[in-house]
Order: sequence, then C-alpha cells, then structure tokens
Amino acid sequence: MDNISSPLGLLIHLDGVLYVGKEVILGAIETVAKLREQFTCRFITNTSTLSLASLQRKINTLGFDIAPEEIISAPQAALRYLEQQTDPTCRLLLAEM
Repeated sequence: MDNISSPLGLLIHLDGVLYVGKEVILGAIETVAKLREQFTCRFITNTSTLSLASLQRKINTLGFDIAPEEIISAPQAALRYLEQQTDPTCRLLLAEM
C-alpha cells in the first residue's frame, strides 16, 4: 500500500450501513451520491436470502441508484470463486423447514 490516502474505490456494506430493514439511514443516499463523484463504489452484503434482482429492486425502491453489476453478495462471491476453480465441487447445506 503505497498511498492509503488515495483509495481507488470503496466497498460499502448495504444492510446496517445504508439502510436497516426498510428504513434508509439518514443521509445515506446523499452520501453515496457524493462518494460516487470521487470514487468507484461497489456495494457488498452477506445476505443470502435475496436474489441479486430482489436486492437491487429493494435498494433502488429505498431511493438509491445502484446497478446490479455494482452489487456483490455472498452467493455471488461463492459463485465467482467456484468459477475460478479447475474442478469445483459445491455441496449445499439447507435447513429443514
């Protein structure tokens, strides 16, 4: 890290940072807009209960303007990792309902 004071981009967590449930955190929409003027932003979440389309719809309904390709979710990270492996194996652990 040559110069930590000049980041190339920002990773911004969604739930709990920009919103909680269905409530936008005060000033979050304006802050994201300002940050995007200076930095490339990607939005991350560890949620695995919403599809990427559902997640994007939710955050845009809350007033953010975030494209699906700017969102990185836990399932997407796992998929990207598996795609880079030579012969991946994936076993899903599901809860009984």
